[in-house]
Amino acid sequence: MFMHNFRPDRLLRALYGTEPFHEYCARRNIEFHATNAPMQMEDYARWMTAVGELRQEDQVRVDLELARVNEMADREIVLHLFKAAEGQEIPSDEVPGDAAVALWFYLRHPQIFHEVFLHHEVAERDGWHNIQAEAGLNLNYIESKAATLSESLKDFFASREGSGRYCAVDACRLDASNCFIAHVSDRMQLIETFDRSGGLDMHRVWPAVTVIFAYYPCDGTIALKSHVRDIDGVE
Repeated sequence: MFMHNFRPDRLLRALYGTEPFHEYCARRNIEFHATNAPMQMEDYARWMTAVGELRQEDQVRVDLELARVNEMADREIVLHLFKAAEGQEIPSDEVPGDAAVALWFYLRHPQIFHEVFLHHEVAERDGWHNIQAEAGLNLNYIESKAATLSESLKDFFASREGSGRYCAVDACRLDASNCFIAHVSDRMQLIETFDRSGGLDMHRVWPAVTVIFAYYPCDGTIALKSHVRDIDGVE
């Protein structure tokens, strides 16, 4: 689970008009123009419309990526990002705020971003398990393995918990491990919200739960983080 509350409108307000946000929109083919003026309520409506024009799987990817950036938009974590990037390119002082800096690292130094993200996830000890696998496995074509893992996780959670409608997996190679960070949709929840006119509305959302696999080729250890307590069925 994410430790910080994720309010997409608040994150967008923090990112709106920044260079990392412009670059992110271009990379994800989101047809959205952000001005240099402060974000208005109608700008968030435009954003939701622009994201809604993406394919369903791309919408899920954007939501999860921004949730992860929101998780890293913390001064202590941002300082950790800078320390991890010592000797490499870092964002200029014209990139404003922790959220925009976190997004900059996600775009420019994805491995560093994931290393620091994993470090702070590991610091939350609850839910971690160790599994033994064969040592020295060479995980070639790690991105294609991420796609296979996504389908496997959807099947696993569908049969076990009746969830897993959506799943997005990022794969990255760290210094000592190969890491897969998956976000799997939980069961649908109904959230009451207010619209712009003050009327009460109901939205259907699928909260995301995090599953992390880190394989260490040196000894075959797999560190697994999941909310599933009984891991006998996890392969």
